[in-house]
Amino acid sequence: MKRLHRVLIGFGLFWMFTAIVLLFATAWQYDRLHLKHETVRELAKEITWQKYRASKTALQVRDLPEYKYLVQVMETRDRILYDIA
Repeated sequence: MKRLHRVLIGFGLFWMFTAIVLLFATAWQYDRLHLKHETVRELAKEITWQKYRASKTALQVRDLPEYKYLVQVMETRDRILYDIA
């Protein structure tokens, strides 16, 4: 009977130790997962910002020939072309 009592205590201690290890491992994984979510959120913000900058640049490039023409007109100092521009 005493031997069975020792085996049951050892078995209970083993499962208690296993549960504690699993709790610590879960907490560690939760922290790592939280950090990964923060990284993904920051990268999503950066991608959104880069898309905005790319669209603004595309609009500026689209208007570039018109601006070049205006610069050319301003450099000629022709009064009529200057007034038209």
